Amino acid sequence: MFADDTALIIGNKNKEQLEIDTFIAFSMAKQYCYQNDLVLNQSKSYQLIFTPHPNHYQGIPEITTVESNKYLGIILDNNLTWEPHLNQLRKKLNSSLFVIRRIKQISNIETALTAYYSLFESHLRYGLVVWGGTSATNLQKIAIIQKRAIRTLKGLNSLDSCRDAFRELRILTAASLYILETILYAVKSGQARLGDQHNYNTRHRHHFALDIHHLSLYEKKPSYRGAIFFNCLPEDLKLLPEGNLKTSLKRWLLERPFYTQQEFLNWRTQSW
Repeated sequence: MFADDTALIIGNKNKEQLEIDTFIAFSMAKQYCYQNDLVLNQSKSYQLIFTPHPNHYQGIPEITTVESNKYLGIILDNNLTWEPHLNQLRKKLNSSLFVIRRIKQISNIETALTAYYSLFESHLRYGLVVWGGTSATNLQKIAIIQKRAIRTLKGLNSLDSCRDAFRELRILTAASLYILETILYAVKSGQARLGDQHNYNTRHRHHFALDIHHLSLYEKKPSYRGAIFFNCLPEDLKLLPEGNLKTSLKRWLLERPFYTQQEFLNWRTQSW
């Protein structure tokens, strides 16, 4: 019997207590395996130490410490930059782009669109709500590959604008996909709204209350990013019930092909 992709997640601000908690958790995991006739292969077990600042924490001596490792198809790195994952993702997207080009040459646009959704966008969407909080530079590299795919589908030149093509093909940009996913995540998580803090019928009562924080890394959390994006939506979308929000929000984003998250945050100052 095999039990792959099992993870222990331990966190503590105190390094000494973290060592104790880690040792106890690992010992309990080994004991569980022994009692249930499972073999723990320590040579294939790894530990990732997440920390915003180096603190010389060594972890469990008998387990190999790595800077990045794949878990459920997503490559995690110890600084949560997501660069190793995005490097691998770009290779997959470029391979998918080659297939789309070949299909477009020998078939029609409908077949090429099917290939886009099944081969390209499926990779793009996987884990997006997590790694989409990476740096703007990393996101730009992904956006460039997506634009190449759109130009291939529409038969555009390398310097032609893609905004109208996104609208005509009814395809969401990478930035819009991230915005959509994080907003839906924030809504489903049931975070506190400003209206929950008082009984006044204020204009922003439907807005999410943003938690006070001290680290920029906190702002990359899907729940926090989703709350910020939701608060920037038009009033008619914010008033929609949860069951109707996804369809209406997707339709609204399709009419406004945002290339970056900053474009979305400033959408009121732009003409679409």
